Amino acid sequence: MLLALELSGPRNSVALWNGTETTEVDFSEQRGKGLMQAVQGLLAKAHAERSDLSGILVGIGPGSYTGLRIACSAGIMLGYALDIPCAGIPSFDAAAFAQNHQNEKLHLILDAYRKEVYHATYLRRGDSLETPQMPQVISLEDGAAEVGKDCFLGDVRFAPQGVPLRTTCQASAVALLLFAQALGIQEDGTGLNQLPSAEPLYLRPAAFRAKK
Repeated sequence: MLLALELSGPRNSVALWNGTETTEVDFSEQRGKGLMQAVQGLLAKAHAERSDLSGILVGIGPGSYTGLRIACSAGIMLGYALDIPCAGIPSFDAAAFAQNHQNEKLHLILDAYRKEVYHATYLRRGDSLETPQMPQVISLEDGAAEVGKDCFLGDVRFAPQGVPLRTTCQASAVALLLFAQALGIQEDGTGLNQLPSAEPLYLRPAAFRAKK
């Protein structure tokens, strides 16, 4: 079985794939502090044990600074304890792939705060995903200018008028597994060594409040 952890955005979830079926648990209300409890609940739901796991996938962002640190740290430590591989998948890539938006450029734009947005562009052809523009942080104005008349995925607040909308864009553990399957990853962990390491994909330093 493959275990997937996704905590990069508002939706926090974990999922299992056994080669034929996928099981998911959403623990968004508990956020990162509920991760290990969610994993245990997921295993129980799937009638599985930790020893049944053959690999771990972690959504590496971009996204929540704290969420990414929790997910990556938990995935690495769990992999170490079970002596199984742990690898990362960019959360934006998985979210865009899950849209199954074929043969047309898709702009992903999400709120990055500080009057900035996350921006990336994707083009799905069959089961392959091209990334004409890698994830970046740009200003609100530049984000609106980038989209033009192409299809938009993300926060509707930032969609230019008249642009075709596909606004559901929440990275999920199931989306990680779906994208992993398209990349040729097997439920026994084969292929995980070809993926990036489970390290957070930060596009800028975290903002901390100065102590008074």
